[in-house]
Amino acid sequence: MSKVQPFFDSALMATPRSLIESDPSWAKDFYDYTSDIRSDSRFTAGLKWNPAWARMGLFAWKPRLILEVLSSSGVASGDVVFYHDSDSEKYPDYLYRVPYWSRWLRRRMKSVDVLVFRDNRAPLMSDTKPELWEQFFSLSEAQRLKHVWAGALVVKKTAAGVDFVEKWKDLASHSENLLPFTKVNEDANFARHAPDQAILACLRHAAPKFNSAPKVEEVFLGGSRKIPPESGLGSRIRTAVRGTLNK
Repeated sequence: MSKVQPFFDSALMATPRSLIESDPSWAKDFYDYTSDIRSDSRFTAGLKWNPAWARMGLFAWKPRLILEVLSSSGVASGDVVFYHDSDSEKYPDYLYRVPYWSRWLRRRMKSVDVLVFRDNRAPLMSDTKPELWEQFFSLSEAQRLKHVWAGALVVKKTAAGVDFVEKWKDLASHSENLLPFTKVNEDANFARHAPDQAILACLRHAAPKFNSAPKVEEVFLGGSRKIPPESGLGSRIRTAVRGTLNK
C-alpha cells in the first residue's frame, strides 16, 4: 500500500476480513466452496480444481469489489480505477515500476473504457470450461481466442465501463460459472477452470456484442506480469470494439 499510494489520488487495500467487518454481506462473496465441491456427485479424484481458490469464494468477490469502488462517491465520471492483485511476495513483478503506473495508465485510458492484460499466449480454452464459453462463442470462435489475466484490470467510470463490470458480477453470481465441474476435465489441453480469468476473458472477447459498446483494449505483457510491460510491448494493444465515451 505504501509503495502505491503516493502515485494515485486514492488507494484501497482490501482483505476478506476487512470487507466482511465493514459489511457482513461480503461473507457470501467469500463463501468456501470446498465442501460443496467434494460432496457434489460430479466430484472425482482426478478433478482439476484449486482448493485455495475454492476457499476464497472462487473469486466471486472480485467484480463486486471493483464495482463498489466505481460506484463510490469519491470516484467521479471519467475517473479511472486500477485493480491489481496484491501478493507481491509471491509475485515480485507486481511492484515493477510502480511510480510509472499512474502516468502510463492515464495515457492508455484516454479513449478506452476497459483495459485488460494478457500475461502469456495461452488459449482461452485452456482455462475456461466450455459450459462458460459456449454462452458467448461457437467452437470455431473459441478456438481462435486467447485467455486474459485477471490479476489486473483498469476501468474508466463510464456507462459502458460500469456495464462491463456489472456483467462480470452477474456471471459470477451463478455458481455453475465458477465451479470446476466440466465435460472436458480429461482433455490434456485443458489445465483447469480459472473462474475470474475465464469470465473476464469471455467478456473481453464478447464486448463487440454488448449494447453498451464498450471500448476494450488489451495489453500483452510478453510472458511476465510487469505493468507497464517491457519496452516495445506496450504498443502491442488490440482493440475489441470502438464505443462512445462520456469523456
